[in-house]
Amino acid sequence: RIQHCAVSTVQVELSDHIHDILTRIMLTKAFTAVAIVALCSGSGVDAGSCKKYGCSGSWVPGRDCQCNPSCGSYNNCCQDYHPVCAPPSPPPPPPTLPPPPPGPGMPGHLMWTNRFVGPGTSGSSIDTAACVVRGDSAIFTSATPRWAVFALDAKLGHQKWNWTVANISVASAVTADTSTVYVSTGSYTKPSISLHAIDMATGHSRWTLSLPGGSVLDRPTVVDGVVYAVFGEAFGSLKGADAPKRPNTFHAVSAATGKLIWSTNISGSSSAPAVSGTTAIVSTDRGDLQAVDSATGTPLWSAPGVTNSWSQPVIAAGIVYSTTSSATLFALDLASGKQLWNASASGYNALGPVVGEGKVFVSGAMDTLYAFHAKTGKLAWAAGNLAANHLWSVPAVANGTVYVGSDEDAILHALDAATGKHSWVFHAEDAVRTPVVSDGMIFFGANSPFGPGSASQFYALLQ
Repeated sequence: RIQHCAVSTVQVELSDHIHDILTRIMLTKAFTAVAIVALCSGSGVDAGSCKKYGCSGSWVPGRDCQCNPSCGSYNNCCQDYHPVCAPPSPPPPPPTLPPPPPGPGMPGHLMWTNRFVGPGTSGSSIDTAACVVRGDSAIFTSATPRWAVFALDAKLGHQKWNWTVANISVASAVTADTSTVYVSTGSYTKPSISLHAIDMATGHSRWTLSLPGGSVLDRPTVVDGVVYAVFGEAFGSLKGADAPKRPNTFHAVSAATGKLIWSTNISGSSSAPAVSGTTAIVSTDRGDLQAVDSATGTPLWSAPGVTNSWSQPVIAAGIVYSTTSSATLFALDLASGKQLWNASASGYNALGPVVGEGKVFVSGAMDTLYAFHAKTGKLAWAAGNLAANHLWSVPAVANGTVYVGSDEDAILHALDAATGKHSWVFHAEDAVRTPVVSDGMIFFGANSPFGPGSASQFYALLQ
């Protein structure tokens, strides 16, 4: 393949010393070695090149130089290998900068923040600590500086009232109807749990009902004039001989009078109840969904292995949605408990689910928010990299947007409910808890992820 090259024949006379060696292999003294030397120079020489050969993935025989990724190791690359076959890598893209904070009048713009108080823990469950918004009041439980229920003006953020009682060791998040706020409290040193009704306008107590129990599990639920509450077995200093006398219990109480309607035992620590028509449902840490008659407490059905106590079940259009500790979403028939479908999300201890816009949204101990079609369970979209660690926030969905908060990086994300694409983000000062959307505004607390923290505070953004 060498063209336009001069060829020389060189006569080499071997020395006597080399001759002595070669005679041992029967070579003669008069040995002539012919060396063919390629003397290529000047213009017009067409030596091997990658431009001519083309780039290859491996060694190609018969070439005087190579154009494969290993040629550098064998020192046989063509002179133009690097510019032709291995151009320098492009510089890395610049880091992605977070969107700027929304400006005045834009969705996500900060309307006010109360830096002195914010939602605290919600009992012995992981702290999702959502507030409730009724009329012109945003109401929540806080552990800072002590266990209390606070009401803030929803438009301006100043405190309207706070309520507390003595010897509270733990309290649930709040629930409310149109005029009354309900909260459960407990003490590590007393063998009972109290359910309280608080006047929404004044913060004054309306009634208190003490019931057997050792721990507050989750917030009460109020539906059609009945308050449903779950209490756990004894723990801590009350554990031992007294524990069997105070199992996990499910109660129904008159919202008007505070009188007990019925009680029933449940197997395992439970989430807040979900109630629809004649059926009340709780999820337990044993993985069971347990359904009872909402009027009598009579057991209706139980579905094993479909839930976990971190997640309150949700009822929509005759279907019960629940999530497991392995982040599997289940859909069951409300009347029978029969499984309709299930779908998997990565992670564990899934929170939610939340139903809206024809989808079911699931978050939890993962950095991804999942959206499944509510009727079929097929994945609609998954939005990842939303958290440095966890999304310890139950999503909220309203007007085509889904909102979810992250923990360590303290971000509230707003995503298009149809596509999962970001609409905007808001950076808080601590772990973002469960958002609530009401009357054109978004409310959420921010505090340490596992328990009450001195940084607890409250935010209100424009929806």
